[in-house]
Amino acid sequence: MVSPFFHVPYSRPKSLSDPHHDNFKYELKELLTAPDESLNFSQFRSLLGPYLPAGTYEETCYFLPLPFTYILTHDDDALRLVTTLVWYCSEYADKLRSDRILEDARQGIRKCFGSLDEAVRSHSL
Repeated sequence: MVSPFFHVPYSRPKSLSDPHHDNFKYELKELLTAPDESLNFSQFRSLLGPYLPAGTYEETCYFLPLPFTYILTHDDDALRLVTTLVWYCSEYADKLRSDRILEDARQGIRKCFGSLDEAVRSHSL
């Protein structure tokens, strides 16, 4: 099991409503049945956006802490996934604040940018 970057007040969803009707049912089922530790870049993007997330805030917030850990171990997807996280946190800032996890998400984004900065500096001349 993946250790989440922080904890959210939501359990893993049993269904995803696909509010934008852009996912196939089998894709939604795959998202729901995939173990947390096997979720990948494209699955996180499907769940969290920025383009038509697979569920509502309440359905997808459970997954929010997981990509922070993923980014720190997958440099190749890091920048694109940070974009997803920034969008999600911006789009749902009021709800994250209400759930008292906005600052945790901000800290996660800062840590990811710090990691990206270190990676760039280590590859510089």
